[in-house]
Amino acid sequence: MTAAFPYPSMRRSFDLRFYFVIGPDDCKGRTLLDVVSKALDGGASFVQLRAKHADVADIVSMAADIAEEIRGHHLDDRVAFVIDDRVDAAIEARHRGIKVDGVHIGQDDLSPEEARRLLGNDAIVGLSANTPEQVEAANALPAGTIDYIGAGPLHATATKPEAGVAGKAKTLDAEQINALCDKSLYPLVVGGGVHVDDVPMLADTYADGWFVVSAIAAADDPEVATQRLVDAWTAVRGDARHGYEETVGTPVKLPAVLSIATTDSSGGAGIAADLKTMLANDVYGECVIAGITAQNTTGVQAIASVDAALIGAQIDSVFDDIRPTAVKIGVVVGREAIETVAAKLRAHGAKHVVVDPVMVATSGSSLADDESVVTMTRELFPLAEVITPNIPETSTLVGEAIDGRDAMERAARTLAERYGCAALVKGGHGTNDASDVLVWPGGDVRWFEGERIANTNTHGTGCTLSSAIASRLALGDTLGDAVANAKAYLGGALRAQLDLGAAPARWTTAGRATERISPTITNAKGTAMPQTPDRNAVRQQVPTDKDGKPIINTVAAVAIAPSGVGAELSEYVSQAVAVIRDSGLPNETNAMFTNIEGDLDDVLRVVRDATMKLAEQGYRTGVSLKLDIRPGFSGQMAEKPALVDEIIAAGQND
Repeated sequence: MTAAFPYPSMRRSFDLRFYFVIGPDDCKGRTLLDVVSKALDGGASFVQLRAKHADVADIVSMAADIAEEIRGHHLDDRVAFVIDDRVDAAIEARHRGIKVDGVHIGQDDLSPEEARRLLGNDAIVGLSANTPEQVEAANALPAGTIDYIGAGPLHATATKPEAGVAGKAKTLDAEQINALCDKSLYPLVVGGGVHVDDVPMLADTYADGWFVVSAIAAADDPEVATQRLVDAWTAVRGDARHGYEETVGTPVKLPAVLSIATTDSSGGAGIAADLKTMLANDVYGECVIAGITAQNTTGVQAIASVDAALIGAQIDSVFDDIRPTAVKIGVVVGREAIETVAAKLRAHGAKHVVVDPVMVATSGSSLADDESVVTMTRELFPLAEVITPNIPETSTLVGEAIDGRDAMERAARTLAERYGCAALVKGGHGTNDASDVLVWPGGDVRWFEGERIANTNTHGTGCTLSSAIASRLALGDTLGDAVANAKAYLGGALRAQLDLGAAPARWTTAGRATERISPTITNAKGTAMPQTPDRNAVRQQVPTDKDGKPIINTVAAVAIAPSGVGAELSEYVSQAVAVIRDSGLPNETNAMFTNIEGDLDDVLRVVRDATMKLAEQGYRTGVSLKLDIRPGFSGQMAEKPALVDEIIAAGQND
């Protein structure tokens, strides 16, 4: 799923007529922003950044500068800005809130359908198509996939010597341009070696605009050059603009999962927790309200039933329209309501039913009477693919105390055999760990080892786990994988450490995490560093040096590069990296960033020194910096790969 773009879409407002393509190597010794600024002053209506061989960090940095330049000219609602080819860089820029309106992709780049899927419905997607066959293929794409076509070349060019009609060194003439435009369902812009003397001919064809590189970027005065190109077009066409292909949103299909449960006015359990969990696990949550509670983190103050006929009507409404792929059942208040739920689920042939037999809330309040428990086991358990009782609930169901792993497994076997469904007995209420055991009706057993996370805010954990299991089943997981993924998700949510309310509190879903036992972390001298049992905890003990100064361990990911240096960019980046390597701090360089680890003050000093290495040479220097500050730890750069290797190895052994 794509994240929402925080700017109005320009898919129905972009202007292709005066299309300027620019990259760091095209500027004739000037800075990229200087040329872009002058082109905007001259009337450019569309800007494309072309730097397909640069690192993502460099492209994003350049994109941020160009977007800010467009905004500074008060043209951000009139001049569209796209990145050539690099969908990865466009996604990263948009994720950071940079106004990149979309991408332009070529015939050999990422497929248009995939670009649209990744960028979402509000992005502009342009496509190069130089032959009638390529234009026909563009027309055959699903409606709404692309927004315009770029065709060429008009002349052979130095910036794209490989470009040509049918892959050969051929160029387009007016007749061919008109033929392409006649075939195209989309606005079509023509370029490739275009100069001002070519524009009257282009404007006299069916083309919707020109695109240029060198005619502006290599001009002695880019502003004057742009203005001459604009004037030559408008002298023939006036102010007329192209239309737009009807934009059709790309359908997003999510499996639906139904929660049949009670309300929780505090938002931490019941239907509220279920719907949050479903959303976080990429399924579409639906709900049937089967009871109403007044409750918060301290307890359940009141509980009321919902008329059984109304519960049945809700279930019919859901199945008759948006049929759920899986169903999670929590608290259903009253015998008649439980019987109605069972009858309706049987009538509709519900699949992947997960029953969480909630009898007592985390706060200690009772949520089911004896009659309801008997009815639940008789009516709902036989419909279930899996039931998810905790230790107290399991003890009630089997009629014996659960005092360890052997007793948990024995009880799970009893439940699976008795009710003909899988039974997941959860160990969170045990005394040693948070391991769970899953037993299938056929007798197969799988243990899910887990750590006990130091977090008293556990209100709604049972609801979250069961609804996460239902979500994963709806997404196609096997039952074993669904439980494993749901436990990992729950562990990540607990680690978020949200602290609300006066008692063991509600927390919100926080994304997926992999559960593991944290190793002991030592410093360079082999001394154990003070830490909590959880490396992701929000608070740690902070060590101090011999002078009593806090040691604030920091890992930084930094990319430092000057603007406007052309093909020599790597040489200048290397100068900055050399400063980091000479600092004495642990560091490593990859294709995008250089990572540094050390005390916060030392890391910031090294970043400043590396930046000044370039800035003192007179270059406008961009710095992309991300800090992960974790008091109480050291050796993170070395420990993280080992942690990932451990997790991968554990997953392969499951």
